[in-house]
Amino acid sequence: MIRLIIFLNLLILLSVVKITEADLLINELYPVTSNNDPEWVELYNNSESEIETNNYQLVDLANNRVVIPIVTIGSYQYIIATASSLMNNTGDSLFLKDSSGRTIDSVSYPNGLTIHNSYCRCPDGGNNWIITDIITKNSSNQTACLSTITPTGIVSVNPAVSITTTAGPATLSPEETVLNQIFISEAMVNPLTGDNEWLEIYNNNPTDVYLNNWYIDDQDSEGSAPYLFSILIPAYSYAAIDLSRAIFNNDSDAVRLLNKNKKVKNSFKYKYSKKNHTYGRTDFSDDRFCLQPPSKNLPNFPCLVSSSPTQALSPSLINTTTLTPSSTIYPLVNAKNNRNAGQFDFKQALPSLSPISSNSGNILGVSVTSSGPPQSIFVKSGYLAFLSLSYALLTILAIFFKIDFNG
Repeated sequence: MIRLIIFLNLLILLSVVKITEADLLINELYPVTSNNDPEWVELYNNSESEIETNNYQLVDLANNRVVIPIVTIGSYQYIIATASSLMNNTGDSLFLKDSSGRTIDSVSYPNGLTIHNSYCRCPDGGNNWIITDIITKNSSNQTACLSTITPTGIVSVNPAVSITTTAGPATLSPEETVLNQIFISEAMVNPLTGDNEWLEIYNNNPTDVYLNNWYIDDQDSEGSAPYLFSILIPAYSYAAIDLSRAIFNNDSDAVRLLNKNKKVKNSFKYKYSKKNHTYGRTDFSDDRFCLQPPSKNLPNFPCLVSSSPTQALSPSLINTTTLTPSSTIYPLVNAKNNRNAGQFDFKQALPSLSPISSNSGNILGVSVTSSGPPQSIFVKSGYLAFLSLSYALLTILAIFFKIDFNG
């Protein structure tokens, strides 16, 4: 009986390790470089548990190898390992091995890649690989995959494509019903020097929506040209579009989301901004925005409260907070959403985004970023795995002590 208990506990330990290792995958390769630029390999933690790369290695067919520095990769995070002369330009195979030398993932890439191509999985952690000229280093392969593979199982916002979602009120087409649940959620109009402006959109539909050739614009007839983009937004999820050029003023301006016909679908105006802070929705039922700390790809934070008593309150302030003499709440701004009146049901999603970190070691460098499906902020499976491990060890120790004392 005692041997059985020990065996079962060891089985629990081994199963935890096996599941963790199997979910670390090679996700994207960049083998052909120019000048002295390094090659790089993107690894992806396709699980809800943290993974530690203790003595992990990348090995090619010629047995050239590099050791990955010890780094903890959080749930649904990416890690970029840079190296020199590991991968051949004319095709090769790459193997990811754990500390025991066991291969936990591998990929073979073909000849024909150039400095303008990477080789990536579609989707992240999936089984298909493509050659793409949309390099998505340290981020999701979604954009590259959409440019190469026709999306399936989504609602495409394109008049030429049939919309099969359930229709809303009789006066609305199925497409209009879907588009009425696409909202501006947050806007970074005054980023830190060197950072990009960005716009976050929320899809409040029970199905994925592909916004094809839509636009982001500032005040109508102002200087900036509308910014063209296409993006797939999963059901009940956020998606942020980084702008490669600045279009918003730091002072008074407007933020507008336009469809492919450049018709305004959602917009709001602001009279000033604050460096490295965003305008985020306070409530999706009444279309109000306020200054807040950035919450890119996450539910919005509460409105910003300033400790400066000199900040003037706007006459249009809608104050629902009791202020202390030393605090001032920033004013709210109202948005315009071109949708028909009706019941609105907002469901928040919680994508897992952990802080970015970097490490260095036996290869040229490693950096970490994150993406992926929702994760609970209260209970993490990594914590549960730790509890299971602790319980197993305590049980084994208790049994051995019992045996010793009875002897």
